Amino acid sequence: MKNNFIIINSDGSLSLVDKEFITCISGLDTPKKIGAYMLENFVKISYGKEGGSKANNLRKFWKTKKGNCVNFSEFGAFVADYHGYTAYRMGMSYEGLSEKHVIAIYEEDGRMSFTDNQDYFDNNGNWFNSFEEIRDFLCASHPGYQIKECILREYGNRIKNK
Repeated sequence: MKNNFIIINSDGSLSLVDKEFITCISGLDTPKKIGAYMLENFVKISYGKEGGSKANNLRKFWKTKKGNCVNFSEFGAFVADYHGYTAYRMGMSYEGLSEKHVIAIYEEDGRMSFTDNQDYFDNNGNWFNSFEEIRDFLCASHPGYQIKECILREYGNRIKNK
């Protein structure tokens, strides 16, 4: 078996990752574990700050342990997909604001959960039944932010042995 892997990032760029990365994500076999790992190991920073990038580069994010919502959602969706979960990334823009936000959504046994940066949400064990419920939950938890547009993309596993 090879020790390095090539990941095609969602922006089309390539990342070379090592066996240490694969070993790490192999243990993150549920969305809840992915969220716990991100909460314990990564720091959230804004676009334009050191390490905060609009580009999705899993290797850089994993090595520096800091990133923004784009990086967190890419990592969460990639790892979940690696373990066979159907994963999505939902991007949102807001009325009157230039900032945007991205989350990762996971299908777990016919139910849905999501990570918002490092935080894992399963609706306190009640789960979510649709993307609309997740969107409404986010709106209710951020009063004053009105979602103008939501874009949903299913995540596809993009890992190949080198």
